[in-house]
Amino acid sequence: MMRAIPLAAVALLAAAAALVPSASAIAPHHAAANGRIVYSVGAILPDPDLSAASQIWSVRQDGTHKRQLTHLTKPAQAGDPDVSPNGRRILFVSNKGGGAFQVWVMRIDGSRQRQIIHDPKHDAFVPRWAPDGKHLVFTRCMTTFGLIECTIARAAVNGAGPHDLTGGHWADFSAAYSPNGKTVAFSGDRNGLTSAIFRIATAGGAPRRLTKPTIEAFWPDYRPDGKRILFGDNFDRPHTNTLTMNPDGSHVRQLSHLTDPDSNFGFARYAPNGRKVVADYSDGSGREFLATMNADGSGLRKLVRTDNLTFADWAVTS
Repeated sequence: MMRAIPLAAVALLAAAAALVPSASAIAPHHAAANGRIVYSVGAILPDPDLSAASQIWSVRQDGTHKRQLTHLTKPAQAGDPDVSPNGRRILFVSNKGGGAFQVWVMRIDGSRQRQIIHDPKHDAFVPRWAPDGKHLVFTRCMTTFGLIECTIARAAVNGAGPHDLTGGHWADFSAAYSPNGKTVAFSGDRNGLTSAIFRIATAGGAPRRLTKPTIEAFWPDYRPDGKRILFGDNFDRPHTNTLTMNPDGSHVRQLSHLTDPDSNFGFARYAPNGRKVVADYSDGSGREFLATMNADGSGLRKLVRTDNLTFADWAVTS
């Protein structure tokens, strides 16, 4: 599994479970049933492994009817998809225009692909929709004197008004909106930490650290009701598990409980109904899968064998 990625590379992308929310507690745009899972295979990096182009796929939640949504040839790459709140469009990143990775959007069936962020001096990674479907956040990176610096940036979904939410000489990455759109959780190496989860208001202000340094937390995702945050541990080390916590960082619980030191269950995202998660799973034998698990930690299910780093999101049934 391509799990133990150096911090700089991941920054360039890029627990016993919480109580299962009731349908009435879920944010309105998540009230629909779980639909297809959209995922990409292969690391999205400025200098990726070009043995094959990273592509975006979708699959039914039972692992059947796999569809390829992008059809690129190297050195072009496409990956890290995020499905819109109404389930009709997908944000993703690609360098298919040449040069830096930028944010693109396409329909859920892979048609009408178009670039929406045009910032050739920076690489863009890990785009995430706002709950209103009109804005997005993404990781914005540049290299200065050999050092990689990344901020969390926000823009309208048509690309207008891009601006940084975070600043400083850090590697902030993998942001996720809260369901009410008022805050963004992200991971980063601030203050000399290997990685931790932080939270910042979309209106501005200073980031607040939520996780202990020893957890080495990364890749946050809010539960659809906003009451828990999903994240991974052991950043930049083997044996990642997925955990959850309250939005203030309290009551950390482990969701996955992998025993093999070479196994991993990370880069997880919640299903639209909050009752399952989808993640990149390695079983310890060198095999890698797109997999799902119930939000109580039970029912691990391997859907698609990928044998490469997998980033996924779960669509609502539109």
